[in-house]
Amino acid sequence: MDKNGDTTMEQNNFSMSNVRRLASQLVDVHDDKRKKALKAMATDMKLKVVEEMVKIRLERMRGPDGVIRANTV
Repeated sequence: MDKNGDTTMEQNNFSMSNVRRLASQLVDVHDDKRKKALKAMATDMKLKVVEEMVKIRLERMRGPDGVIRANTV
């Protein structure tokens, strides 16, 4: 923790590049495997990976005009 009581990513032993890499690998994995992988992570890391997976999914839903469009399956 720093003098304000905040932890940094370096102190949690992960970087945003690792978070983005894991998120991109897990975003398309079947739910059971993704849940198993996330359960094995520390809470801070898990939260960051889930945030990045949400960003990836939202980015995939954006149209050329930048507007998020509904998924039609």
